[in-house]
Amino acid sequence: MSYASNASTALVSTERSPTTTTVDNILRRRLRVSDPRNPEEVAKALLGLYDDEARQIARERQGIPFTVQKSMQAPDGMRPGALPPAMREGLDELDDALKLLTTSAQLREIQPELRGWSQGIRAAASDGLSSARFALDPRERDRAFAARRRLGDYARLARYCGALSDCARDIYCMVANACDEVANLMLVGLGDALADSGVTQTGSLLQAPAADLQTRRDAVIGSLRNLLGTAMAVNGNDTWPRATEAVRQLSQHLGDAGESDLRIFLDEQQVARMLDDLIDLASGISPDALRALGATAAMTVQTIRRFAFIAAPVANPESPPLASYISALRLFADGFSNSRSGCRLPYLSQPPILAFGRNSLGAPDLAVPLLMQLALLRGQFASALDCLCCTCGGEDAESALILAKALYDVDRSIDLYALGHDPNGWGRPEITAAGYGYLVEAVRAVIESVRPEFHLILGRIREILFQADPFNLGNQVPITRANAQRMFNVLCHQQRDEGRWRALVLSLSSICRRDLMAAGNQSILGRTLTAAMEAINAQVATGGIGAALTCPVIVSTIPAHRETTGASGTFNRPMNGMGGDGGGIPFIDHDDDDLHDDDF
Repeated sequence: MSYASNASTALVSTERSPTTTTVDNILRRRLRVSDPRNPEEVAKALLGLYDDEARQIARERQGIPFTVQKSMQAPDGMRPGALPPAMREGLDELDDALKLLTTSAQLREIQPELRGWSQGIRAAASDGLSSARFALDPRERDRAFAARRRLGDYARLARYCGALSDCARDIYCMVANACDEVANLMLVGLGDALADSGVTQTGSLLQAPAADLQTRRDAVIGSLRNLLGTAMAVNGNDTWPRATEAVRQLSQHLGDAGESDLRIFLDEQQVARMLDDLIDLASGISPDALRALGATAAMTVQTIRRFAFIAAPVANPESPPLASYISALRLFADGFSNSRSGCRLPYLSQPPILAFGRNSLGAPDLAVPLLMQLALLRGQFASALDCLCCTCGGEDAESALILAKALYDVDRSIDLYALGHDPNGWGRPEITAAGYGYLVEAVRAVIESVRPEFHLILGRIREILFQADPFNLGNQVPITRANAQRMFNVLCHQQRDEGRWRALVLSLSSICRRDLMAAGNQSILGRTLTAAMEAINAQVATGGIGAALTCPVIVSTIPAHRETTGASGTFNRPMNGMGGDGGGIPFIDHDDDDLHDDDF
């Protein structure tokens, strides 16, 4: 059997059984092959997965006995699967810092806590660096960002402890620097993996693993069978034929509205073929397959969303089987949303002179220069912070504390810009990063007189983050309450984090400035956060978009049902397809790009 050179994008038969498709997806995910029916590709993947056995087979072909194989193995840094030298060096530096942290005589009273701390840092570093090398896999990409976030948390805690300690501040600062370096190497590893794979702005990065897409596809088919199967079933005298009536109303509505092409969504064979075609492209996990996916999936996904938009309010009374089918379709389509999220990562790992000339068809969007400037300013900020001598007296400890907080927020802003996908840099991630800009500005105001060397750096960082601020007249981000709340929520989360970490920081450091970690607005951190939140509310008042913002309260509620309401009659009332007290679910479109091709 012959195979085309570009098998990942070749047309495949859509008449395969679900079992065959599932097995193919397992092979693609485990072996990372684009075509599991190509024996040469599978054999190569197996040799790469079992590298020890592959070397034994190669040496056996050369006539070298297995007994001498161990002495002839390549160094660890050169073996297949080993970390690149830069990542290995970062891990070694982190290991040295953690050994010093857990063996220091000055910190012997809290050694058990620090050993647990060390174990968590090592696990996050190893997990993140290993996952960064497989950035094409969305699950591995998410794991790398999660590990980077954990290391950022540890670095911030270490700097807090260093600011409050007069005896071990150098040790804490060394740990913080090592955590930052490994966390930054994760971004570089992600960018290198995508750049080496040839991913450009013209391609598409999956936001859900192929295995999850297969599960969602099965849910769609199951919901459709339930809708059509219930419609064909004989209903009892006391049961409203919700499925039957919904199918009748939907079919009639599509015909009357001139949308008869959407009736294919009531044909199980056609729906299965449509979804399987997308999964076949998504399962390849290769640059060619992803670029083909970015160029072709938009039409199919757009058709799915058009059907969901038209069909959701049709049923009267509301039909749970139809609502379940529409929700399953939307969940499948969401796996292809924001497909450019992550395409900016290669620009962080490449020199600017090379990054901007990688591919004329993949020209960077307007936010890429901002991301690269932010990364450079972050390095200058961290270097200046490392030079700050922290003591338990005077204003040094206070400055170090809030500057450490600002550095952490800059790192989170870099993550948001790296995962943004709006070509103008005005998407939701960038708007969220603008919330950190208000805190950076509040920190800048506090240290302006005592630490002028940070004033210019923080000002330039603030200008970049405010590019997506809705209240910045230089952009076109809508001034809405939702966008303002999005920025405000960032500060709410930070306020909660500082409250939770207060007791931990006090237990891991000698306390000679207890006032620096006081509760609420009694501490410098609390006052700075409050000032940033008040600055956003001042903009809300000026923009005339409602009352002052408040932090949301997370409350879990159980929907009303027959056993608790006692109002059984409400469950059979016509709902006009829009939900209500009877338990129906409204159609709420939370995706701003549902009616556009901006996701691709």
